[in-house]
Amino acid sequence: MEIEPLFNWNDVPGNDSERLIKFLKDNLKIEWVENAEIRKTNDGKTITITKDSNSLAFKLNQKKRKAILEISGGKTHEYILEEENGKIKIYEIVKPSNPVIEEYLKKWDSLENYVQQERSLKKLFTETYKSNVEMEDVLIKVCSLNDFYSTNIFYPFIVAKHIVKLKIDDGLKKNEEKLVNDIAKIEVPWFNWNDVPGNDSKQLVDYLVKGLKRGWAKTAEIKKNDDDKIIMVTNEKNKIIFKLNENTVSLEINGKKFHEYIFKKEGGNLKIYKERNLYSFATKYCSHHKPEDYPIYDSFVEKLLLHFKREDTFYEFRKSDLKKYSAYKNILREFKKFYGLKPIFPTIRY
Repeated sequence: MEIEPLFNWNDVPGNDSERLIKFLKDNLKIEWVENAEIRKTNDGKTITITKDSNSLAFKLNQKKRKAILEISGGKTHEYILEEENGKIKIYEIVKPSNPVIEEYLKKWDSLENYVQQERSLKKLFTETYKSNVEMEDVLIKVCSLNDFYSTNIFYPFIVAKHIVKLKIDDGLKKNEEKLVNDIAKIEVPWFNWNDVPGNDSKQLVDYLVKGLKRGWAKTAEIKKNDDDKIIMVTNEKNKIIFKLNENTVSLEINGKKFHEYIFKKEGGNLKIYKERNLYSFATKYCSHHKPEDYPIYDSFVEKLLLHFKREDTFYEFRKSDLKKYSAYKNILREFKKFYGLKPIFPTIRY
């Protein structure tokens, strides 16, 4: 279940005006906003809504990641903002409390599609295909989780093969936290060094354009030097260089070292691999085996934890700690302790 923003700042006035008006009417009971005039200041930092003698204003404070709503008459409300894919999204955040949690659980129980989805996954992970030994069992779990949660796994076979190789069943029984980070680290084939320039040039360029956002590479020239140890992708203004080292392939963009990739010799070919960190997926995979021991991480959980760290200093941690599973579980424990939250079910152990 994804948390929807109240509205997209960039799309008001515009496509999200109706959603903003609906929120103001339904949640804040401001009836006069119907058919009101909506404007945004030239600097894009204030949205005003006016009708007759009534007015309100949303003001951005990007430094504090907040949007302040000021209503004529003196009332104010605060919301958080997040910049996602070039758009500013406004979210309503309620202070954590047991009554708030109970309210959200009731909302969850009323969403039949999500409830049935979770029941299906529970049966799949804890009854039908409990173990992680057979490739077919793991593959159907990976595909189902990816489909239901939209985890953007574009290579489910590679992920399933990786999980089978890790032999995770014993670790799951022991509630080993390191399993999550082990599952998360995936090596994905990128291109065959021997076939660039040539048959694998498209695979090389596709990732440069889509993954590294180097659109110019689409029409760039690709060359390899005489000793076969350097691949150059160039146009008039830009240059990407791949250097074949003793154990890695280094990538330089316009003279600056950008990243290192691993390579493997396979059947006379030199295959270059990208490393992926499927951390959110890995938490979900373990959690659906043992929800009482493995809490799920996703981007919105991260947003909430960072927001309440800024607001209330409930615990001192770095953003990077959220991607270290043992540290992440400890942060959740401190969060619950600070706000006095009860477990959502009795058997929970984090």
